[in-house]
Amino acid sequence: MAGIKVLLVEDDWIISKEISYSLHDLGFDVIGTCDTGEEALKMIKANKLDIVLLDIDLSSEMTGIDVAKKLKQENTVPFIFLTAFADSKTIEMAKVAEPYAYLIKPVNRDTLYSTIEITLHNASRRNEPLPSMVPLKENLTMEDGIFVKANKRLEKVLLREILMVEAYDIYAMIYTLSHKYLLNS
Repeated sequence: MAGIKVLLVEDDWIISKEISYSLHDLGFDVIGTCDTGEEALKMIKANKLDIVLLDIDLSSEMTGIDVAKKLKQENTVPFIFLTAFADSKTIEMAKVAEPYAYLIKPVNRDTLYSTIEITLHNASRRNEPLPSMVPLKENLTMEDGIFVKANKRLEKVLLREILMVEAYDIYAMIYTLSHKYLLNS
């Protein structure tokens, strides 16, 4: 937590102070608070931030959703919506910006902490570079195969026997005429 830089964008002064105190108590570095979308974008550009807590309804022309869309476009910093609105219209508008989380005010300290921690973890995972795709072998033929672990041993599956490969999160299921193999690597 120490060293994690947070920007709080909130137009209600009392709520802003309450959340700032909670963030400080939790060990986060509050780099600043602001109450307009325009000011938020300036502060985001001027500071190296780890996360932005973003009210949706701000006291400016630019809403929190407008700010979030800019952040998403520029892929600069993860953000969490922090709002008093839980109606379906607001939630539908918020979904377009793809926030990491959506917190309804008032927010309790434990929820604030856990949401920030999960958001930072997920953001770091999203930003990990993908391993470069290097072909293992040029000019594969149907007589080539792959080795899969099945029944506590390695089995060779010829490429010509594979009917389909289906992805499940971190798993893959390989289907052949006579077997199916579940792979996790």
